[in-house]
Amino acid sequence: MVSSNLRDGSSEMAGLYSLLFDSEGVPHGDTVNNLLCRVDVDQVQGCVHNMVKSLVRKKVLYNGRLMGKWYMLAIDGTWVMSSRKRHCDHCLTMTHGDSTTYYHPVLEAKIVLPSGLAISVVSEFVENDVPGADKQDCELKALYRLLGRLKEAFAQMDFCLLLDGLYPNGEVFQTCKDNDWAYIIVLKDDQLGSVQEEYKSLLQLEPTNRLNPPKEKGSYKTSEYRWASDIAYRDTKGRDHTVHVVECRETDAGKTTKFKSITNIKPSKGNVQVLCQAGRCRWKIENEGFNVQKNQGYRLEHAYTRDPNGWKVFYLVLQMATIIEQLLRKSNLLSKELIKSAKSSKNLAAKLLEALRNYALSVDTYKDLLAQRIQIRIDST
Repeated sequence: MVSSNLRDGSSEMAGLYSLLFDSEGVPHGDTVNNLLCRVDVDQVQGCVHNMVKSLVRKKVLYNGRLMGKWYMLAIDGTWVMSSRKRHCDHCLTMTHGDSTTYYHPVLEAKIVLPSGLAISVVSEFVENDVPGADKQDCELKALYRLLGRLKEAFAQMDFCLLLDGLYPNGEVFQTCKDNDWAYIIVLKDDQLGSVQEEYKSLLQLEPTNRLNPPKEKGSYKTSEYRWASDIAYRDTKGRDHTVHVVECRETDAGKTTKFKSITNIKPSKGNVQVLCQAGRCRWKIENEGFNVQKNQGYRLEHAYTRDPNGWKVFYLVLQMATIIEQLLRKSNLLSKELIKSAKSSKNLAAKLLEALRNYALSVDTYKDLLAQRIQIRIDST
């Protein structure tokens, strides 16, 4: 049984919705789906771009820049849809024995901050041009498309690309050089053999290129940082690059873990720790990004629609919703008690919905709130 207060609240919510979106009522879910299936994907991506540009212009992300200059841009891929039946002509396929999986990945670029924010910037959908293509589309091809769109949309911004071990190659190095971008890329022991040999030699020639910071209070974990600078590398197209290698070895309870990266930012005793920590911020796109969207109520992998255009629009709308929720969590708009009690995105949305349903915000009240000038502060700790 619905209380009269709840019905009144729902009525107020409908009026508020009409004011916000200039509509005559709240549309049915099927109506929303039909609209999103017809909306141009690039226009929706443009809305994401505008949100990011607004945050940059207002310096919301300013304090999270690497070494006061570069916005850290983590790039990684994830699956959005998968099934045993072909979804559309652009599906990628993966076969194990007699079983074939049809799936749609997306390569995502997010600005990540040490405070935990992971803000979507550009989304590149990985898909085949035609079914049964001899060579399928892949994340590496998608990366070059994504970087081209990134430069077009954010030509004036300084980025440091945080990439995994799929991407340390001359094409990526050259693209960053051409665009005046920095990069920190995971370097596996079996990659770029000439760079690895030079790195080992330089470590022996320059034994002072090491840093052993004191342990954190109450921790048994020890860290050692190593680095080598100005390593010459010639790629497969004959282009010359100057690269640097940084490495962190962490020992905890007798177990040592190694993190090694290649970068075009010259390391030193004063910044090697910062560079290694920045490289590991790449994990925030998985932890604060994809994991939240998959497991905390957004249902990233749910097929909201099977329309080839519509699912992309739903994905981008989901990215915008995540940006808004993160800003709510990190700002002073909501009480710390509410944020602490709503541990997941799903719980926070449920609490906000109940607040709107039980405390009716009239259209007139909303207009009065819009007339007020307020300053929203973001927690940068």
